[in-house]
Amino acid sequence: MGGIGIKVKKSSNTYKTKLMGLVLASGLMLAACSIDDGAVEEDATNAESTESVVDAEEESEESSGAQGAMSDTLSGVKNLEDGQHVVGEDIPAGRYVITGQEPGNLMIENNENRNTSIMETLNDEDADMGVPSVTVDLTEGDEMELMGMELTTFTPVKERTRSDVLTTGTWDVGTDIEPGSYEVTTTGSKSGKIMIYEGIGELPLVDQPIDPQGELGPESVTVELEEGQQVIVSVSPELSFEANE
Repeated sequence: MGGIGIKVKKSSNTYKTKLMGLVLASGLMLAACSIDDGAVEEDATNAESTESVVDAEEESEESSGAQGAMSDTLSGVKNLEDGQHVVGEDIPAGRYVITGQEPGNLMIENNENRNTSIMETLNDEDADMGVPSVTVDLTEGDEMELMGMELTTFTPVKERTRSDVLTTGTWDVGTDIEPGSYEVTTTGSKSGKIMIYEGIGELPLVDQPIDPQGELGPESVTVELEEGQQVIVSVSPELSFEANE
């Protein structure tokens, strides 16, 4: 009986040992599965996070590009390549300061809304020929030709103030300069030209070159400006209007 008891005891210990081994093995297997599941979940989470970052970056770039385009649209600045363009189709009507990326020629044809064609060479301010900018009103249907500038920039005029110095372009008496009597000269060494019109489609009241050297015309011109007249400054980068006493 004692021997049997000992055998039973050994059998019990062996069973317990095997049972603990099975439990331990199951525990290790469960832990391994948990680790594997956690790794898969973590990989999936990381993949989703990476995709979210990529999507966010793409959305940010698209948003930035859209904002940039919108900014250009809101500011109204327009760039046109060399060639022929029609106001109302390629650029909205309005008043613009026109500048060129490279030295070249600007021509705006005469029509029923314009006293004369605009023909200017756009160039660096320090160059011997040409002017740095042209300020002009563009009306619906105006035809323009841009040559040699690659890109020509049209910047809308947001505000107009009166001045006694007028740059190349078209100007209205009472809006851009005070009515009155003036002595007109060029502000630099380049010669220029002044034209004054009473109204659209009429002959000019003044059509006079001005040359600081006195070779191509007088060094100064006396003019009487009245409300509503139009002044056109051509060839010279700017003309100075000194009021007469």
